[in-house]
Amino acid sequence: MATSQENDDNRSGYALMSALLGSALWVAMVVANTFGNEALNRFSLLLLLGILVFVPLGLELAAFPGRGAGNNGVYRLARFIQPFAGIAAAASCLLQPGIIAGALALLWLLFCVVAGAAGLLRLREPHAFRLDQLAITAALLYLPIGGAWLAVHQFNTTMLGFGGVIALLTAVHFHFAGFIAPLLAGMAGRYLASMREAPEGQGMKRAWRMYLFAAPGIIAGPPLVAAGITLAVRTPVVEILSALLLASSVTLFAIVTMGAIARSLESRPALLLRISSVASLIAMLLAALYAVGTYLQVRFITIPVMGITHGVLNSVFALCGLYCWIIVRPVPPGPGSEG
Repeated sequence: MATSQENDDNRSGYALMSALLGSALWVAMVVANTFGNEALNRFSLLLLLGILVFVPLGLELAAFPGRGAGNNGVYRLARFIQPFAGIAAAASCLLQPGIIAGALALLWLLFCVVAGAAGLLRLREPHAFRLDQLAITAALLYLPIGGAWLAVHQFNTTMLGFGGVIALLTAVHFHFAGFIAPLLAGMAGRYLASMREAPEGQGMKRAWRMYLFAAPGIIAGPPLVAAGITLAVRTPVVEILSALLLASSVTLFAIVTMGAIARSLESRPALLLRISSVASLIAMLLAALYAVGTYLQVRFITIPVMGITHGVLNSVFALCGLYCWIIVRPVPPGPGSEG
């Protein structure tokens, strides 16, 4: 009979294999797109990088050893169907928007809804409303929003008056700022929560206090930015304030991770965390410049340049941050706090 640890290892191997195969598929699509007929634009490629590589890595992190919401049946179902739904999403993006492309995108939305349901179940667990755990829960809850906007784009329809490239960019936003950023914030908070009671944890206590200011903005930022863009025509100040809130929160979070957390880690994860943090700082600076420029009607940075630089930087932020925490594997502190 397989032990609980063996089952955890098997599930971990499944998620990592999904990310590895997703990486190979994504690279193949990039090569084919570069030397072929350019069926995918840069935003679709960025979204597929999130879907095929970062989401399975994120699902691996959102689970944890022992009993708790990370290992409930709904969560296991989400992790099982993710590779198949990811392939469907990739196939959808290779097609022109329409009925078939939209139907394939619905398979990815189905996975996202299951993952969101698993996130809701986390709220029943001990310590579910501690800030680091809420960040992980929020990451799972934002996935269905990203999946819904992908379906809107692939069906070539509109939602809330938006469609086309805006729908695609919103899907990217909720897969990166909505899923990856809160998840990495949750991992960092989980690590801080487990280390601040250690004898050498005085610096961690200070970092935790800073984290208490940064994490709420990272959790609330993605829907606020989306709402700000939606309301920008009537009340443009909402867009700039929400963008600055998210940018300032991520900046403070980067300072925390580059400081106390990175100094306490071994060399390889520390380097990965610092690279991730620097990438997020530059990305947020560009986002802030773009938001201020939009409000002042001054073009500090164009949309094409923003799309390329912001996308690349967010990819570095995600990949290095996820890889760091997969190496470190922070465990929730205290008995019964797995959830």
